[in-house]
Amino acid sequence: MGDWLKGLGLFLADMYRHTVGKMTGVLSIILALAPVLCPDFFSGDRGLLHSKWAWEVAAAISFFFAAHSAWSEQHKARLEVERKHFDERPQLGLRLIAPSGVENWRSAAYANNQQLVFFSLHHLNGRKATNLHFDPISSHRGGYSLRFLKVPFVNPPVQTSLVFEVWANGIRPTQEVNAASCSAAKLLEFLWDNPDDLPEFRYNLVVRFEDRGEERTQSFPLVFDAARYEFTQP
Repeated sequence: MGDWLKGLGLFLADMYRHTVGKMTGVLSIILALAPVLCPDFFSGDRGLLHSKWAWEVAAAISFFFAAHSAWSEQHKARLEVERKHFDERPQLGLRLIAPSGVENWRSAAYANNQQLVFFSLHHLNGRKATNLHFDPISSHRGGYSLRFLKVPFVNPPVQTSLVFEVWANGIRPTQEVNAASCSAAKLLEFLWDNPDDLPEFRYNLVVRFEDRGEERTQSFPLVFDAARYEFTQP
């Protein structure tokens, strides 16, 4: 109720300012010249009545245009605030480093379970994104899911590395979650759970985060070329 009354007060104040401006501007000049240009119309008793009508009409016109001007100014100000808020929303970028080619994937997968797959988020512009969490990504046959661990925030200029787990049949892996879990061997288990006749496997990484108390989302398409055995840009 208080905010509504405050907004009404500001609107009426703007209206008063515009009304005074118009009544003391062009309309006042017209009203002053009217008796000179039309002396018969404004002379005598009927002239007084005509003068009263002229002032009432001028006041009504001033009121109408003042209301429109006040609304227009406040509307533009609100649009500017919304535009600035929109422009400053967090924008994230995703970086993926992974092997390319069958032999490189096999070498990465079976060479002592080396960590050769890297996902990372970086801040492109806007405010800092906080409390980031990710929707699970299911393999096309549904036997595996790719799940990324939560991230407290992403802040420039440092890239934030993402740790993922590959769940089999909805069961979380028993080993301790650490950077070594981001391995080619584990990701291959997820990628192999797809129909053999598909030329590429398409997934969607959905990131959910908080921005000034509001939840926002950003999506990143992931495309794996089955023939070339590499992730490509969609």
